[in-house]
Amino acid sequence: QTGNKSAFDFGAGAYFSLPSRSQYDNVERFYAGLFVDHILEPKLDGLYNSNSDDAKLYRNISAMVGFKAFGDGKDIALVPNLNFRMQGPQMQADLIANLHVSPMVFGLGYRGLTNADALIGVMGFHASQRLFVAYSYDYTLSELGVATSGSHDIIIQYTWPRVTRILPPNLDVKHNPDVR
Repeated sequence: QTGNKSAFDFGAGAYFSLPSRSQYDNVERFYAGLFVDHILEPKLDGLYNSNSDDAKLYRNISAMVGFKAFGDGKDIALVPNLNFRMQGPQMQADLIANLHVSPMVFGLGYRGLTNADALIGVMGFHASQRLFVAYSYDYTLSELGVATSGSHDIIIQYTWPRVTRILPPNLDVKHNPDVR
C-alpha cells in the first residue's frame, strides 16, 4: 500500500567570498559556505510501505572552504579546497587542489574521512567570465570497486552578476564614475 503524505521541511545556507583584487583575476581569494537540508528531519512512516516509526529524512549538512594559495589569478593560481558532508551517521570529506591556468582548470583530489573512498580528477575551462564547464572522474578505492569502476560527472556552472552590496555606496561624485 502506497499513500500520499506531506511533511513540512526546509533548508538554509550561506556563502561568503572575498573576491579577487583585480578585475582580470577570476579566482576568489577565499570562500566558505555552509548548507543544511532537511532541517526538521521529516518522518516518512506510512510512505513506501514503511511501517517503521524511525523512517525519516536525515539532516544533510554540507560545508566548504577554499583559498588561493599562490598565483596572480590572471594566468595561474593554485586553489586548495575542503568539502565536508554529513547525513545522519554518514560523513564524507573531499580534499581537492585545483590548478588554474587561464582559461583551463586541472584538479586532483582525494575523498575519504576514516578510510579511502576515491581519487578525483577534474579538467575544465572558463568558456566566458561567468560560464565554467568541466569533466570529473572519481576512481573508486573502497570495496565498491568490485561493483563499479568509478563515476563520471559533467559540471556546468554559471555565476550570476552581483546585484547587491553589503557596503554602503560611494556617493562621492568627484571620484566615483558610477554616480551621475
